[in-house]
Amino acid sequence: MLDSATLFFVFIFSLIFLQRKYSKIHYLLIVIVLSGVGLMIYVDVSKSPEDGIGAEWLGSVLVIIACFLYAASNTATEYIVKTDQDGTLVYLSQLGLFGTIFSGLQLYLFERDELASVLSNPDLNLAATGWFFCFWICMFFIYSLMPVAFFLTSAVFTNLGLLTADVYALVLGIFVFDENFDYLYLISYFVIFAGLLGFHIETWRFESRPKNESKDSTDDLVDSSRNSIEATSASDSRLEFAEL
Repeated sequence: MLDSATLFFVFIFSLIFLQRKYSKIHYLLIVIVLSGVGLMIYVDVSKSPEDGIGAEWLGSVLVIIACFLYAASNTATEYIVKTDQDGTLVYLSQLGLFGTIFSGLQLYLFERDELASVLSNPDLNLAATGWFFCFWICMFFIYSLMPVAFFLTSAVFTNLGLLTADVYALVLGIFVFDENFDYLYLISYFVIFAGLLGFHIETWRFESRPKNESKDSTDDLVDSSRNSIEATSASDSRLEFAEL
């Protein structure tokens, strides 16, 4: 639930900094998507033990801060890839450079003991190494395709799509960890997916409407000018005929 707060920050940043416009249908579809997220949260809470539902205040505050920063990053990425011809190349190169530096520092400062225990674990087999490699491949594709998604759609739409991540995690959990399956997850997924589809269609309709209106007004102006010229020509012809 706290992680979905990223959507609200992205939405606010898009309104303020990217000057994006949204219709009332957009707001309604966002509510539909969040209702699907709420159903997903309800399933998680109902399946969780009572002593594990409450979250620490410090953890909650840190998650909110992380959502704020992640939203700022997504909004800035959309601005870069849509305003700079080489925006995607700039984004990926800088992310690869500084991401490696900061991730390496974070790993050394906070997780070096965990890393040492994993590397020294005699039970670390080929299967575990393969799962690490799969994780690396997935992260590679996510961050490589993220600027493409921002360019083709928007940061708001991309973050709406990320809300379905829990469903895909559940599917993998069923086949890998033999987790229990609840059909309410499917319902919540289709609610979210329907909201995403409607949001994308409404965005296309909303953004193409001013162009059509401008084209119609231009056509009307051209027709009006053409009629005026024809009327003037007809008047001149009648005047010449009268002089003869």
